[in-house]
Amino acid sequence: MLRIAIKGALAKKLRLFSTALSVILGVAFLTGTLVFTDTIQRTFDNLFADVFAQTDSYVRSSTTVDLGMGSEQRGRMSEDVVDTIRGVPGVADVRPVVEGYAQLVDADGKAIGNPGQGAPTLGMSYTDGPMTPWRLTEGSRVPASGEVVIDQGSADKGDLQIGDTVAVLTQTGPHELPIVGIARFGTIDSPGGASVALFDLGTAQDLLLGQRGEIDAVMIKGADGVSQQELTHRVSAVIPDGTEALTGQQITDEAQDSMKDALGFFNTFLLVFAAIGLVVACFTIYNTFQIIISQRTHEMALLRALGATRRQVLWAQLTEAGFVGVIASVIGLGTGVLVAKLLKAVLAGFGIDIPAGGTVFLTRTAVVAMIVGTGVTMVSAVLPSMRASRVPPIAAIRDVAIEHTTQSRFRLLNGALLTALGVMGFVGGLSGRGLAWVGFGALLTFLGVFVLGPLLSRPVSRVLGAPIVAAAGITGALARENAIRNPKRTARTGGALMVGVALVAGITVIAASAKDWTRDIFGRTFTGDFVVSTDTYGFGGLSPEVAQQLNALPEVEAATGIRIGAAHDVADDSDTSYIAVDPTTGAKLFDIGMIEGSVEALTTSGILVDDDEAADRDLAVGDHVLFRFIDGVTRDLTVQGIYTEQDLAGPFVISQALHEQTGVDQFDFSVYVATAPGVSESAAKTAIAGVSDAYPNADLESRSEYIDSQAAQIDPIVNLMYALLGLAVIIALVNIANSMALSIHERTRELGLLRAVGMSRHQTRASVAWEAVLVAMLGTGLGVIIGVFFGWAISVTIRDEGFDAFTMPWRPIAFIAVAAVLGGVLAAARPARRAARLDVLRAIATE
Repeated sequence: MLRIAIKGALAKKLRLFSTALSVILGVAFLTGTLVFTDTIQRTFDNLFADVFAQTDSYVRSSTTVDLGMGSEQRGRMSEDVVDTIRGVPGVADVRPVVEGYAQLVDADGKAIGNPGQGAPTLGMSYTDGPMTPWRLTEGSRVPASGEVVIDQGSADKGDLQIGDTVAVLTQTGPHELPIVGIARFGTIDSPGGASVALFDLGTAQDLLLGQRGEIDAVMIKGADGVSQQELTHRVSAVIPDGTEALTGQQITDEAQDSMKDALGFFNTFLLVFAAIGLVVACFTIYNTFQIIISQRTHEMALLRALGATRRQVLWAQLTEAGFVGVIASVIGLGTGVLVAKLLKAVLAGFGIDIPAGGTVFLTRTAVVAMIVGTGVTMVSAVLPSMRASRVPPIAAIRDVAIEHTTQSRFRLLNGALLTALGVMGFVGGLSGRGLAWVGFGALLTFLGVFVLGPLLSRPVSRVLGAPIVAAAGITGALARENAIRNPKRTARTGGALMVGVALVAGITVIAASAKDWTRDIFGRTFTGDFVVSTDTYGFGGLSPEVAQQLNALPEVEAATGIRIGAAHDVADDSDTSYIAVDPTTGAKLFDIGMIEGSVEALTTSGILVDDDEAADRDLAVGDHVLFRFIDGVTRDLTVQGIYTEQDLAGPFVISQALHEQTGVDQFDFSVYVATAPGVSESAAKTAIAGVSDAYPNADLESRSEYIDSQAAQIDPIVNLMYALLGLAVIIALVNIANSMALSIHERTRELGLLRAVGMSRHQTRASVAWEAVLVAMLGTGLGVIIGVFFGWAISVTIRDEGFDAFTMPWRPIAFIAVAAVLGGVLAAARPARRAARLDVLRAIATE
């Protein structure tokens, strides 16, 4: 039976390949994801090990605020701690560290890098010695006051060289400095694709912090014979409160773990789409084996007649499935390495250059891929194999395997139950139980519709096939009848496409709703005329000088920058975000729906609270809240107003004057501008551009342009999701092509007879193509209905998070539907051509 199973698989190589293709695609993406993230992790592990290789102890502020997504903001400390540490017995060398946002400008006047969507753009202090990972490749000295050394990667990208004067953008404004050196980070051009400017300590403090006397950390080298633990213990005994000392190994492990946490989200994101592809592959494998078993009824009956038991037939079919799964998994493993390289190229397109390093292929990756690929194939083949084992020895032999589908009470009850439970999951999510209920409801709904598919496909095919019959005549009628007489096959073939289309449609609905929600927020709250913005998204921004210069223009009535910060809410014992505004100018540019108090009256000892937050905590104007900011100081703030527009302003608003007292970097992520009365739009734009053009990281937009660009921020992630879901759709189209090809093989004699009685090659090809259209329409129609409902349910469920919009994107949904149907036609093109080229006499003679 083992030989029969393997020879049976090898005898039909095309069938073997078409069955394995969906598994190959799914396993390749799974393998590529694991190889890619393992490679990044290993590369950055080595990178951080190199950074702290000569560091025996590391001192920093112990005050932190959680920013979410695995990142945090850490306070700074007095530079006086350096002299204290230098006097500790066993300390051989001390290196103070200052880091901050700095963006270099290339030879053409354009900012280098994209810190909002790609690698960071950094400035840091630099001293020569064993503790620095930087090595000069050009130039022979460290920078003196007012000079800069840049990384090799930025020099190449920006066409910069020693002797050039380069502009550096920081929170204190643009600065022109001479380049006195070009350095590499160990053996690579730059760390993780980052753009880095290196200064002496004083210049770094002036440009990056705006003041001297503070540093971010101290790297310490111990004397020979002093262990990291002993050195750190001695240092901990003398450093002031609010600071902490770690061993070199501890800071290395922390940096590596932080990167691992960041990669964990990305890894999970990619694995979800790999799982979706494998789920759709299950449809394809299940459908293929069902058709194959139907076509091999004679063979199964003959084996039973020769003495094979049901168990032997069952294991023979599972062995064949396992053989296909193993072959597909091995090919998928090899292809996965190429997928990993493709993912790296895609990431580079977003501006993130992964440091050079060998591909990491762990044993775990091979084991997981082989188990998943083989397991998915065998599990998908279990039910068809059980059906094969039940073929009696004297089974009637048919040329065409017709799958009889009665109005099975069992199928109806189970399908209805699953669908009802799915709808209940949706209802649970809508009633405030969260997105998990919506996701669970979507899964059960998919399963329910799939179980009910054979019962639905016959009446739905009649309805959907009516216009096809009207348009194509006899070929359309034959296509409809072929779909109707095998409702299980029709449902299974369309089911895979249903899943892919539903997910694409759901994402389209959510994206369209999110865009309209964003437009509505800014449309009702922003009352100005222009915006000067940057794409750093919190990883740096515009110098406060931009708003100051704009306010000095006679063409401008008011200009205000918006800053974002975070603090520890003492009463709630949690970290929270806030925005900081200039009360005078902010009130002229934004309407945040003040219920009590006013923006203009906000002082450095006050805070504005959104109405939902105030209701949850029973706060009123005059009450007090305690916030501990990043400087370690806990401030008692008075509630001076309550507002409604949390979507724009978040839970809390403080004054920029208070924000400046907390010791954080001062950046405006955007500056909003209202033109003076009587000034034309063109005149105002020209005047504003005169300021913004001096900042290469700034973009000037009109009110409408800015609102559109904010709405479009979701596009990159949506496009990435479309691309990843393309895997599932491709596998679904492979399912259609596979089903059509196997169906033609099954109906060889029937097609020969039709040709013999006058059907032309064109009509034969058209009949197969129209059948594919019908199957694709079935899967697409169900997918669109479920996807739109899924998108609506998610939009409603997250209303408590501030998202309050639902938009039905008719044109994109129509495009998705048409594209899916056309994809089905293209998938059936080859089987249709094969059907048209059948030899009539040989086809009639087929048994």
